[in-house]
Amino acid sequence: MSVFTKKKSAAASGPSACVGCMIMRWMTALFLLIAAIASLIGAYMAHVLPDGVVFGSTSGSLALIAFTLSIVLLSKQIQKCCPCGSGSCCK
Repeated sequence: MSVFTKKKSAAASGPSACVGCMIMRWMTALFLLIAAIASLIGAYMAHVLPDGVVFGSTSGSLALIAFTLSIVLLSKQIQKCCPCGSGSCCK
C-alpha cells in the first residue's frame, strides 16, 4: 500500500523549502490569476452581446469551461504556495 501514498521530500516541505521554488510557485499563481481574470472577461463577453444575454452557444460553453479550469488550477497552485508545504494552513 505504500506505493499509492505520496512521499514528501525534505526540500519540498517545511521551513527549509527552496526560496527559488517558492518564487516560481507565486509567479505561476500570479499568471494563473491573470488567466482566470481573462477567462472571466471572456465568459462575460461570450454571454452578453449587444442584442442581449445569450445562453447555450458553443463559445459561451467553452468560455465557462475555460473559466472553471483556470479557477481550479489557481486554487491548486495557491495550496502549493503554503509555507509548510502541506496546504493545510491555506484552508
